[in-house]
Amino acid sequence: MKNNKKLILLPVMAIILLGLVACGNLSDDDSVWNRTREVEPGGTQGGTGAGMTFNAGTFTATSAFDGFNGPMTVSVVVGADGAISNIEVTDHGESAEWYDMAVPTLTEAIINSQSTNVDIIGGATYTSEAFINAVYLALGQAGGTPAEGGGVAPDGGDGFNPGTFSATSSIDGFNGTITVSVTIDGNGEISNIEVTDHAESAEWYDMAVPTLTSAMIDAQSSNVDAIGGATYTSYAFIDAVRIALENAR
Repeated sequence: MKNNKKLILLPVMAIILLGLVACGNLSDDDSVWNRTREVEPGGTQGGTGAGMTFNAGTFTATSAFDGFNGPMTVSVVVGADGAISNIEVTDHGESAEWYDMAVPTLTEAIINSQSTNVDIIGGATYTSEAFINAVYLALGQAGGTPAEGGGVAPDGGDGFNPGTFSATSSIDGFNGTITVSVTIDGNGEISNIEVTDHAESAEWYDMAVPTLTSAMIDAQSSNVDAIGGATYTSYAFIDAVRIALENAR
């Protein structure tokens, strides 16, 4: 019986040893952690191109649209070598949760890439977009010519390309994403906004979408206030229209 136990244990030990050797031979890049840790949630990108140099100085700008609780103001420092060296938020209304989730990571990403063409932080979409947009506009003052980049630049003010542009929100409403079709007339103005797909309840939809549609057409911009009591539906709808208008640039 003792000999039989030894015979059973030997193959088991061999398998364990082989497993340990295999694990020891895995490079850092082969591990599951390293295959997944760099995958960031997708989202709206910023404006200035990577590798661009800027004029030296300190440039301050306020985002053209709100984060979760209002616009954000930043101060961007460009060194004598034309590289972004520091980004500081000087005014904002975001909660600590959203701010801490987005701003430190985005600051590092923008400085590392020397560009606002970075991914937003999933779970802090509006804070991310306001911060990126503020930096984007500051770099425009520094010679970054934001109009070339598109991204999260403000969507109103200088007209759009005629046509019909469809987009799906990058964030969920109360029950999922919202898809819209935005019509731009021959004068480059928003003439119609239609929701083509959504899962919102009639209560939230009717509370938010008609009012926001009128507000956006009046303002010729997606930079409008969400409707209290239907916040999630509002944000998803606004986001979908904003993306459609970016496509109309």
